[in-house]
Amino acid sequence: IGLGDRRPHSWADGTRGWTGRLAPDDIPQIVDPPSGRLWTANGRVVGGVALDRLGDGGYADGLRAGRIRDDLSARGRFAPADLLAIQTDDRAVALDDWQAMLLAALDRAGRPQDADLRAAVRDWGGHAVPDSVGYRAVHEWRALALSRIYGAWAGCAAPPGSRAPARDGWAIAAMLRGRPPGLVPPGFADWTALESTVLDALRTRIAQAGGLARFTWGAVNHVGIHHPLARAVPGLSRLTDPPDLPEAGDTMVPRVQITGFGASERLVVSPGWEG
Repeated sequence: IGLGDRRPHSWADGTRGWTGRLAPDDIPQIVDPPSGRLWTANGRVVGGVALDRLGDGGYADGLRAGRIRDDLSARGRFAPADLLAIQTDDRAVALDDWQAMLLAALDRAGRPQDADLRAAVRDWGGHAVPDSVGYRAVHEWRALALSRIYGAWAGCAAPPGSRAPARDGWAIAAMLRGRPPGLVPPGFADWTALESTVLDALRTRIAQAGGLARFTWGAVNHVGIHHPLARAVPGLSRLTDPPDLPEAGDTMVPRVQITGFGASERLVVSPGWEG
């Protein structure tokens, strides 16, 4: 594969393919940057020629990395507790726009029966914490909007596990804010019609959860870790599985914790004070 060429190619004719490993000195690296700060969160940290050499192995979308960058840039000195707070930060800045759009949609709908939902969204707090109804409402509003819009344009639902709708989130959010008439997704008369469809889907999910009081983030975001053998041996889960408790976190915050997946550990090491 030629330098800078990220298109797929057949290797069948033998003219393309891997030709060995990069020499250690040719491996892109960042050492002691001017900012004095390094972070990744599974995101891309290089571009240009360095990215051409490394390729794209499936980077995260940058939401967590951006939040960590901002947290690290907010001050000049840190105590160990400050750095641990950055690692466990559950503030979902990336959802602020979606919260505002949901409030606007509820206002346009103007249904008295949505008063409690609107209050929960208005006072959502912006943190992915177990007892938050507003956080789950905003999170699911975004997911439903992305799914409906992606499905309308693509003509089909996204494949299970696909990150395509989430990766398109910025563009779709811009369109939902601007509501350009020429970009209304197929099958909808206008943006208000699409918005109403998404709101109806959100209301259906709230009803399926047993009402707004039970529509908490912790109800869908819990530990959910099960030993492989426990699925085959009845009763073994009581010995092998951790308690399935509600937990804070999400994939869009530095505290990346969702059901059955998350960071295995968080720690801060101060050189010279490792003990």
